Amino acid sequence: MYREYVVLEPVAAETATQPAQPERLRVGEYAKVISVGVIDDSTPESWVKVGDVFEITTDDGSSTPFRGKQVLSGETAWFKAERFVRATDDEVAAAKYALKLGDFKGGGYAVIENPSDDNASTGVRLSKGKYVIVSEFGPEGVRALTIENPDSTTLGFANADALRKVTKEEFDAATAPKPTFEVGDTVKLSLTEGQRPKHGFGEVENGDIGKVASVSNSLITVDFPSQSGWSAKPNELTKLTAEESAEIERNKAEEAAREAERAKWAKIGREVNEFKRGDIVEVMESGSSGYRVGLVDVVTHGDDDVLRLSTGTDRTCPWIVSRRVKLVVPVEQRFDQSA
Repeated sequence: MYREYVVLEPVAAETATQPAQPERLRVGEYAKVISVGVIDDSTPESWVKVGDVFEITTDDGSSTPFRGKQVLSGETAWFKAERFVRATDDEVAAAKYALKLGDFKGGGYAVIENPSDDNASTGVRLSKGKYVIVSEFGPEGVRALTIENPDSTTLGFANADALRKVTKEEFDAATAPKPTFEVGDTVKLSLTEGQRPKHGFGEVENGDIGKVASVSNSLITVDFPSQSGWSAKPNELTKLTAEESAEIERNKAEEAAREAERAKWAKIGREVNEFKRGDIVEVMESGSSGYRVGLVDVVTHGDDDVLRLSTGTDRTCPWIVSRRVKLVVPVEQRFDQSA
């Protein structure tokens, strides 16, 4: 009789599972910044922000091994490995879209300045220098922005680096309907703030008014009071209406009359309507004074505002406003008052 035995052999304990280490980033891959704090007494460039996505361009194996190029700006910086995690495909796509979008998140206005095969469609490339309306196309497109003509028809598609962003005021000024000019038109030099005329100011200032002397396709010659034969682009001028021109002529005539009046009074050493006792005046308007229109009388009292005449002694209101009378003979020129 015998018995069977099972021999149990000791089994070595399984090695404890070690956490998987992330695969080292390689040149050409994309990483996301997760720390800008102090590590080993060092910090990254001050412009680097958490969440920035960089393309790895160098790995030199040192303690700060990675050199990266920021997707959004193209700027480069060196990083310790601890500052990075591998960027997801969505994060890389979002960074590349932000680069294409530039300053045009939400849309805006622009001038087409640097179009190329890489950043603009054919219609946009053929329209360099044109002012356009910009809106977001979306990340699914080859180019991020929809480009529209000023009349809102689609011109094509582009990325931000093909454009220069402008204000609505500049866009409106550049795309406003250009008036047609004819010889003899009254025009005003109308420049936006900071704008200089194509051919320089010369003796002319912004806001000056002149007359069109000649017209060609792209050049208007204007005679201004300060300079004749002044050359202007059509978009630098505002054509004035007949009513505005007439108002300007009236103002000029009135100013000329005022200047002539000032000169006349200056010859006798006085300001306009500066009367003196003994002046002989003529009443042009009676007002509330009761003096008869056409009365020629002598000033007995007064100042710059009101006068009293010699025949006004028995009047209830013997005073008359000085602007209602006209100087006939100043006291200095009266023969009857000569020494």
